[in-house]
Formats: sequence, structure tokens, C-alpha cells
Amino acid sequence: MVEFHHYAIETDLLEEVAEFYKTTLGFRGENTMEFHGKKLIFMTLGGFRIELIEADEPRVGEGAIHLCFKTRELDGLIKKLQEAGLKMAEGPYTLENGWRTVFYTGLAGETLEFLEQR
Repeated sequence: MVEFHHYAIETDLLEEVAEFYKTTLGFRGENTMEFHGKKLIFMTLGGFRIELIEADEPRVGEGAIHLCFKTRELDGLIKKLQEAGLKMAEGPYTLENGWRTVFYTGLAGETLEFLEQR
């Protein structure tokens, strides 16, 4: 079973984008961390969560966004995704806060992230 966790946006204007979501749309800061040398900012609005990812240069189109789904058992889901023929793009990784994550390329070319929170 999976649940929607977040929608991610990669940008070279990290602080400006975070400020826009905060002041204009009413998002609240949830968590900030580093991953692979990039700053990540998680923000929430009600039950909706976005992740802003620091980019070195402007990102548009493929790779600039991804969908993330939460799971209680990442290893079992990885096996299920492999059996379904999906290609693993990155990971699995363990983040500094204990979360485990893996990235796949979906059938339509979209980036799908699956996250286990501990």
C-alpha cells in the first residue's frame, strides 16, 4: 500500500520559490535538510506537501518535478516494482533523518519516488 507523500520542484531560485509559497500561498516550513550536497525544503499547506530542491542551474521539463509516495515497507515495494518491470533510477538511499527512499522511472517517463519514514 502506498500513500501520496509530496510533489517536488527542482529550482535554482530555492529561497525565492520558498518565500513565494510561504507568503503568497500560505505554506509553512516543515523540514530543511541536505541530500547529495543539495538543500531540500519541505513545506506544507493543509495535507499537501511540496519539496523544493536546490538546483545549480534552471530546470525545466523532465527531471524538474517528481511525485513521491509513502510506503510502510520499502523493500517489499521495491520487489513488487521490479516484478512490474519498472526501472530503478536511483537508490535506495537512507537520509540523515532516517527516511529511506528510492527513485524509479514510470511508464510515461515520469520520476516516481517511494519513501519509507521511520
